Amino acid sequence: VDDVDARERDAVGVERDLERVGRRGARERHAGGLEQARAWVDEMAHLLHAHPAWPPEAEVFVIRARAMLCSRSGDFEGTLRHRQEEQALAHRSGLAMRAAVAELNVGWALNRLGRHAEALAAFRTFIQAASGPDFNTAFAQVHAVRSLILMGRLDEALAAAPAALAASRCVNWLEMTGVAALLAVRRGHLHTAALLLGHARQAHVVRGLPPPSAPLFDHCQAAE
Repeated sequence: VDDVDARERDAVGVERDLERVGRRGARERHAGGLEQARAWVDEMAHLLHAHPAWPPEAEVFVIRARAMLCSRSGDFEGTLRHRQEEQALAHRSGLAMRAAVAELNVGWALNRLGRHAEALAAFRTFIQAASGPDFNTAFAQVHAVRSLILMGRLDEALAAAPAALAASRCVNWLEMTGVAALLAVRRGHLHTAALLLGHARQAHVVRGLPPPSAPLFDHCQAAE
């Protein structure tokens, strides 16, 4: 019983210590201070190495933070490497949900690197194993549609779009509107794309969110 209590205290301690440092790093990351954010992530890693008895969730937390920093700085090769490392560690440690989420982030990084077929495979693997509507399932479906569009498989993307839109609505997520606009642009329906983007921009403004992809707005407006 004492050993169990000690492990529980360690788990609470790692969560509190790493989240404390992680929150500081997140503030720096969003403020644009990448070097300071890297310093906070390094501090998280030092905490981890100083406590080898901490649970594997702690190492996953640090790897995830490094992946987020790479994404922020535009280093998508680094993002992919860290996300794959996160996924492998989560699998080895029996953290099934964390491994599944890491797989989604692997797919996202693959898309950013132009490796759309591999990204689509990752998203479809997640969708096949999904048990019900939630944000992660919506993410996988929406980005699977995006992958199909980027590969030029527009008929398949059009067929998959309704399910992705329905999943997004279940979790009140706006991303599919922009993806639908991209599909409309690729199919030559520029007026429809502009309407979709106008709707997406207004919805983001209402929620106090940054606007969707500016390059796609520019593309549609220039074509009108």
